[in-house]
Amino acid sequence: MLSHEVPVKAGPNVDLTDAQKILAEQNRQREDKFADSWFQESNKEDILAKKFEEAMKKAKDTPATKPIRDFDLD
Repeated sequence: MLSHEVPVKAGPNVDLTDAQKILAEQNRQREDKFADSWFQESNKEDILAKKFEEAMKKAKDTPATKPIRDFDLD
């Protein structure tokens, strides 16, 4: 191969009137993600307490057994 020319790529086909809509949509998505993370962080204790209660109920329902070790299987 003696030479190679990279084909020219066309830029994004975005009209400037649509750019404002695109930026507004991206801003809305960013704000939604922030609001979700804020809600999860502010309610973290409640969520963890609920998970802990569910785990305690599950632990009470299942009997405590001695774990099987690889050594015991021989």
